[in-house]
Amino acid sequence: MSLGTQCRLLNISKSGLYYTPVEESAENLEIMKEMDKRHVDQPTHGVLQMQDYLLSLGYLVNHKRVRRLMRKARIHARYPKRNLSKVGMAKYIHPYLLRGLAVERPGQVWSIDITYIPMSSGFMYLTAKHQEAIDQNCLLPSLGLYKDQYRVYTKMKTLFYLNYW
Repeated sequence: MSLGTQCRLLNISKSGLYYTPVEESAENLEIMKEMDKRHVDQPTHGVLQMQDYLLSLGYLVNHKRVRRLMRKARIHARYPKRNLSKVGMAKYIHPYLLRGLAVERPGQVWSIDITYIPMSSGFMYLTAKHQEAIDQNCLLPSLGLYKDQYRVYTKMKTLFYLNYW
């Protein structure tokens, strides 16, 4: 079967078959690393603030290049979105189910928490199961650290358990 027929069957153009993407330059990768470091320290900085920061480091970049590299690195400024502070407008308000419940024994009340940890090669998630603080196996009651209840995830795949015993 000819290449033209194969391309038609796969619904791609012939030029797309021969295209090889160009990798980012070493300077762009260096700039992206600097932007990532800055984003960890200052997550509210957008394109213009990031451009000012890069100019102070000696990189001659314009806002279009900074915006493209921020998109490629998936770096977004974090700031409060509009109308989130209006109490009555939220459709996701749920009742507090533990109100009036007397916690009388260890392990009666559980919860789970997840934390995003930025790493040099991407990111990790740390999840923790919390028991009620009256549990005797608690290592640090104020933080809710318990035996065998920590998992570290890399890109949502289990890496290992952290064992404190």
